[in-house]
Amino acid sequence: MRSLLTGRSPLVVALLLFLVSLFCTQIPLFNYLGFEFSALISIIGAFATAIMTIHEWRKTKGMIAPIVFFFRLAIVSMLLLLVPLVVMIVNALFVKNCSFAQGFMFFVLVPLPAVLFAVSVAMLISVALKRWRRLSAIIVLVLVLSQIIIETFTAPQIFSFNQIVGYFPGFTYDELLEIGSRLLLFRVTTVAWIVLLLILAHLGWVRHRPAHPEPAASSGRQRNVLAYMTIAGAIALIVVSWLFRSELGMLSTVESISDELGGVAESDHFVIVYPKAKLTSAEVQELVDTHEFMLQRVSIDLRTVVRRKIHSFIYESAEQKGQLVGAANTNIAKPWLWQLHLNLNDVDQSLRHELVHVVAADFGFPLLRIGLNPGLIEGLAMAVERTAYDETLHDLAAQVFDTGIRPQMEGLFSFTGFIQTQPAVSYVLAGSFSRYLLDQYGLRRYKRLYRTGSFTSVYGKDLEKLVWEWRRQLNRRPIAPEERVKASYLFKRPTIFKKVCPRVIASLNIEANNLLRKGNLDGALALSGRSLELARNASAIITHATAMKRLDHDDKCIQFLEREMSDTTISHSLLPLNLLLGDAYWGAGKLDRAVKSYERLLASRLSAPFDEAASLRLYLLGNTRRSSTYQSYFTRHQSDSARIDFLSRLLSARTHDPAVTHFLLGREFMNQKNFRSAREHLQSAGGFRSPTLDYALQIRFGRTLFALRDFQRAKMHFWNALNFTADQSRTLYVREWIARCEWLHERSQQGTTADASPLRQRSSVH
Repeated sequence: MRSLLTGRSPLVVALLLFLVSLFCTQIPLFNYLGFEFSALISIIGAFATAIMTIHEWRKTKGMIAPIVFFFRLAIVSMLLLLVPLVVMIVNALFVKNCSFAQGFMFFVLVPLPAVLFAVSVAMLISVALKRWRRLSAIIVLVLVLSQIIIETFTAPQIFSFNQIVGYFPGFTYDELLEIGSRLLLFRVTTVAWIVLLLILAHLGWVRHRPAHPEPAASSGRQRNVLAYMTIAGAIALIVVSWLFRSELGMLSTVESISDELGGVAESDHFVIVYPKAKLTSAEVQELVDTHEFMLQRVSIDLRTVVRRKIHSFIYESAEQKGQLVGAANTNIAKPWLWQLHLNLNDVDQSLRHELVHVVAADFGFPLLRIGLNPGLIEGLAMAVERTAYDETLHDLAAQVFDTGIRPQMEGLFSFTGFIQTQPAVSYVLAGSFSRYLLDQYGLRRYKRLYRTGSFTSVYGKDLEKLVWEWRRQLNRRPIAPEERVKASYLFKRPTIFKKVCPRVIASLNIEANNLLRKGNLDGALALSGRSLELARNASAIITHATAMKRLDHDDKCIQFLEREMSDTTISHSLLPLNLLLGDAYWGAGKLDRAVKSYERLLASRLSAPFDEAASLRLYLLGNTRRSSTYQSYFTRHQSDSARIDFLSRLLSARTHDPAVTHFLLGREFMNQKNFRSAREHLQSAGGFRSPTLDYALQIRFGRTLFALRDFQRAKMHFWNALNFTADQSRTLYVREWIARCEWLHERSQQGTTADASPLRQRSSVH
């Protein structure tokens, strides 16, 4: 044992782990005891200890029983892992570690089993082979790691449980990482593999070991029986865990996801798997129509023909999606599998984007069916969408550069550069640049670029020259002061690599939001407060303030928000809170301050829903009687039924404004999907003589009629909405709805939708 501890190879491994850990102290996200650091140490430690095992076993000349030698090496390996652990503990004096307990759990469940697994692999190879031992061990460990790639490309999920890294979350922008129970369960199979490999190594050694006194025949047979029983038990555990991977949450298949969601609808170009308990038959039909319409639009934009059906998986919630395929809050596509994975609430916003990825597979790199770098992949999807954040892509790109952000465009068209850039920035710039290339040079050239990744061979100009041309066009766009406010909110956000304890804080924030949604306001207040103690972050501030407001603590809410929003280092990320702050001022009787808060929000043109909310409040505060009549509706938290009862009672009151009351009732019934009642009230609303509110009224009326499948009248109201906006982005949005109405009306006239639709619904796919 002493010779092992003082041998050269363990010292080399210790030095390697020390240098890697020291290097990690300078890299954000890897500079504290967390999942990323543990995963990196597990990979390096596994390969290093496997080679060390082979080297040390050769020195014994096979004179020591493998089981005995393994336990000695296991102790040495655990001592070696103390090196990176101590480095991170010391570094915690300089870098904040928000949850040492969670980090230590990851360290125990990720690198420790990985190293012991690698030692057992090396032991079996050392006994079984006389030559090429190191190379064989490296090949075996690489093959084990390749499981991640295989599952990523063959299964719907983006995560993978692996004997070396423990868990691979996939490439996603999600910051939440909750895998404790599943990882612990998976590591039971790692123990089974270690036992199996070790006993096989021992049995091989017994057969070929050097001459020695023979043990008694009976004891030898007993040991063999015990060994074979252990092998059988280990194999049984491995096989059972493999066969029931879906049930254990370690693998998802098309069948297991379909069984979990429960509903499957098939149309001309799609097999849509959806949460059966969540959607009515009418909503399923609308979901299918939306898919078919979006595919038609994307196919026209990319001039392609889809030759096989696309599987679209629609998940009831982010939590369900995260459990089944990973990427809880990130919608994804797998073009090589012809698959989409979307959250139900994100279908309208994300379906076109993800469809572009699948349809573009027609001219993507062979086999992989994707572009050669994320800048081209995401840039094309954004370019087809044309807008984002209620702005055109070119306007947004101009705002990015105006805020002083100077990303390396060459880096955006490389894998590492794209993911290290703040997502809103990378997506917008790649989209605007791709839109420029499409408009300036045409789709045919971009398709070649998408496949090859070579700007010079496709355009006869290098990337730097093309970027200069694009930037020259952007520089002609004037930037208004209010646009700078919105741009700061959208683009001046830190990436995960620059956040303090992102995994821990994301977990606290999501749990706090869940409590807020369930009405546990005190719990949400406490958890968001804990998050703020670790680091000041916008999500926790929003939850904390919302909980205060719903508890009717207006004065406390005002004090809290005024303090947070006065800090220029974070105030730009709190722009939407002007609505909540205005409501708190209104509830406290500070009407002048409420007006200023709403005006700040409206001036920023953050989004159409925020414009509607701010304009409606300003409309009411412009009249004292209206202000007092509707104050409790906007400033006090009430249930849906209580709000509807309040508005219904107002219909007979002299002080109410018919346009406002009917509009609000229409909104409430829309939210409850009672579209017939919503139609009656929106029709009675008349108008506001406010372009913003009249635009909102026409859009809501159009969407209500659309849900009732009255496509012709819906189209009329969408056309009317164009009279109240000159904004290019919103004009594109309205024209999209008009095109959808025309398309569906034409299909209904041809008998290809509604009752005559080829849509077939069934409970699951088998």
